[in-house]
Amino acid sequence: MLIVATVPHRYENCYNIVILVSGDGDFANLVRELQDKGKKVIIFAQPQVSQKLIILANEFYLVSQIPLCGQAA
Repeated sequence: MLIVATVPHRYENCYNIVILVSGDGDFANLVRELQDKGKKVIIFAQPQVSQKLIILANEFYLVSQIPLCGQAA
C-alpha cells in the first residue's frame, strides 16, 4: 500500500487543483482523499495508465496530448 503525505495541514486551503503526473493505480486512494477535501485532480499519464485513475480524475490527459513548445495545440 502506498501512503503519501501531500501538503502539511496548514497549507490545505492554499490550493484548489492538484496535477498528478503518473498512471500508477496506487495513487487512487490519494486522488479520492484530495477530492474528498474539495480539490480538483488533473492527471497526465502514459497510455499504460490505470483505469481507476482515468475514472477518478476530474480531468485526464495522455502525456502525448501535451503540445510541444512551438507546436500549435
